[in-house]
Amino acid sequence: MKKFKLLTILIVILTILSFKTKSSDNTLSKKDFDIHHINKDKNGIIGTWINSTNSKKSKKSIADNILEIKFKKNLTAKIKVSDSNGIRVITGKWSSTETENFKKIAGNNVNLPSNSIILEYLRNGKGMNLITLSKVIKNGKVQLKSREVIFEKK
Repeated sequence: MKKFKLLTILIVILTILSFKTKSSDNTLSKKDFDIHHINKDKNGIIGTWINSTNSKKSKKSIADNILEIKFKKNLTAKIKVSDSNGIRVITGKWSSTETENFKKIAGNNVNLPSNSIILEYLRNGKGMNLITLSKVIKNGKVQLKSREVIFEKK
């Protein structure tokens, strides 16, 4: 009888310790996850960026149709576009590292320049749009640039 009680107490203690260990592991994972996303924004990208291009040229790139981009911490983006369907908001994703779509379109031998962001979204729910934005500083202002299209932080 004493052995049974001792065994039961030992099992209860081990069970409690195992829950405590699992709980602390989850906390570490959450902390690592947050640090990972903080490091993703080392370039100060998170926030709302507005198309400030004053070009009278004909539209030559898909970035011309973007009115506003809101980069979020969870690596998603809300993209306000103006096209033949009117003005609408599309959900996309962004990355500061090369993505599979980037490698497919640009090729395996092309490297993403430093301080660049890849913005991906589905056009009309069909074709993939992929835009590379470079961070530049002009006249003391931080800008994101894709060819002649310039975005400034709101």
